Amino acid sequence: MRDATRIHLPTDMTLDEWKTVGGCVLRVLLDSNRTEDIITAEELGAQSQIAYLATCGVMSTGEGPDIMRDRPDLGEVDQEALRRLPASTLGGAFARFFEDNGLTTEIYGIPALYTADPDQAYLMRRYRHSHDLWHLLTGFSIPGRAEILIHAFSLAQTGMPSSVVLMVLGSLKHMLLEGRFGLMRSGLLAAYRRGREASPLLPVYWERHFEESLESVRARYGVRPWTDADREAARPFRWTGPVVANVA
Repeated sequence: MRDATRIHLPTDMTLDEWKTVGGCVLRVLLDSNRTEDIITAEELGAQSQIAYLATCGVMSTGEGPDIMRDRPDLGEVDQEALRRLPASTLGGAFARFFEDNGLTTEIYGIPALYTADPDQAYLMRRYRHSHDLWHLLTGFSIPGRAEILIHAFSLAQTGMPSSVVLMVLGSLKHMLLEGRFGLMRSGLLAAYRRGREASPLLPVYWERHFEESLESVRARYGVRPWTDADREAARPFRWTGPVVANVA
């Protein structure tokens, strides 16, 4: 199996596709909640990487062949059934994670519009749908800076170019606009290392493991969750140097 984390930049995008990506990025910079723009830019920029992931061998390992055959869809999972599972299970924790963060599976219904190959289109959607599960497994909560950390983890796992872009834009925002430097100093590197240490998560058939304990799933795949100690170590450092005052 070739290295799944090798990054393949988009080299065959058309001018119109680049314009679409640029427009999406600008809108996301103004409003980070524009999820559909993030999805569009991510898919257009990931064509070469998804093609590589589909052929590099990562999906031929573990439960990957079963996933590609069965085409399971996390958007079709019975959330009510998951809520009835103990909170300590993967499924029970996943359902509560959705509730606690006000998430829905509605976004999971967005198709891969720009990916022609059926296997690659499915893998693009599977990667996208796994994002929230990876949040849960890693302990990186949804809001704000934790989103940058999950992309550092994802970059180590998949080499997705969109993770690089989102990390850079998000880090610049926190450094330049908010004066926060701790995340860049320790958080991103720690998250990336965790992604490299863990087993490949793309070929995991999550639907088969919902009744298992969350901790046992983490242990099986070598995912070290972000702890309170980690959050304290990466606590943002604010710049307290001189500032330029407004002069009338």
